[in-house]
Amino acid sequence: NDDFEGGGTLFEAQLQDEHPTAIQPLKPIGSRHALMHHSCHRHAGAGTFSGTRDILVLFLTATMRKNGGMDPLEQSARIKGRAMTSSKDFTERANLHREAIEFVPDDGEAWHYLGMCLQEISVPEDDEGKRAKILQLSTRALMHASHLIPSDAKLWSNMGITLSKQSHYGREIVEKCYKESLRLHHKCLEVGCDVVSDLETAAFNYGLYLSNLDEWKDAVNILNLIDCTDKLTKPRNEHAEKLRLFCASQLKKESQLNEIHV
Repeated sequence: NDDFEGGGTLFEAQLQDEHPTAIQPLKPIGSRHALMHHSCHRHAGAGTFSGTRDILVLFLTATMRKNGGMDPLEQSARIKGRAMTSSKDFTERANLHREAIEFVPDDGEAWHYLGMCLQEISVPEDDEGKRAKILQLSTRALMHASHLIPSDAKLWSNMGITLSKQSHYGREIVEKCYKESLRLHHKCLEVGCDVVSDLETAAFNYGLYLSNLDEWKDAVNILNLIDCTDKLTKPRNEHAEKLRLFCASQLKKESQLNEIHV
């Protein structure tokens, strides 16, 4: 059918193109036509603004090669699925993502997940030397992922978290990661993709980072991106509101002290 407005498929790679028409969601040329793409092409559905859009989605999976071996992409996807659903141990998850990467070395998603698993492993602080080494490995995995999937907004936010845990990375590079995450999320929103929750998560992480630097004004400005009225379905927003109010109160105290000194 064609009696609707909006909709379509946005491919993540489109976000790297700065031309306004380049990031418009793609659609079939008309009813009874199809838009086909490889499953590895990361994508999202854009919202329908008016009317009803009826679509038929088909998946074609090639599990075996002519020589009898399983397709590497299929192998990698299955292993990543096991890592995400069957294991609660981050070391085991990390090993599974490494296994997936052996089948598809340029799988940016697997590198991203590997980096995040390593970040979680780094939490214990009883061995500072080992913790630092694991964080370095996490950083390498995430940076490698950023070259493979540079338009992944979540990746940039997670990179900011990882770098902020290492004192030798300054504010400039950490903020660059968070700003890139917010930029990509805003571009997705502009074309109708529902990434509000992901954007708010990135904004919260960014605001928390700034508050830890006592940069109260900047933290408030970033935290204002979060709609804190919906605390029932988004419990995190309650924490964001508390953090925003705390930063605002600290900013007020700072201003009052400056007035006294003047």
